[in-house]
Amino acid sequence: MMQLLLMLYVILFVLVVVGQFLLYKNSEKNIGFIWNTILGILFSYLIFTALPNNFIVERVISLIWGVLAIGALIIGNFAQKNKLISKILFSVAVIGGSIHLFFL
Repeated sequence: MMQLLLMLYVILFVLVVVGQFLLYKNSEKNIGFIWNTILGILFSYLIFTALPNNFIVERVISLIWGVLAIGALIIGNFAQKNKLISKILFSVAVIGGSIHLFFL
């Protein structure tokens, strides 16, 4: 059973690396923004549902990762001159969520 969990962490780590590569690759497509939004919300959901109900602070932190990802998507789509801020917020949301999930 632990091997299955390790495989899940490795797969999620690979998805994070691919998402960050797509985000910072200079392309006109928004696939990096969409991919990182999905990853940010996925990490937020996984952490939120893995924690017990009395871990309120940790659950709020898990929701922050999803809110950061959605906020970064909104900033990236509506403010074209703030693309770098959006990319940094995506990186914080996805990498922070993956670290939070790993050390859960």
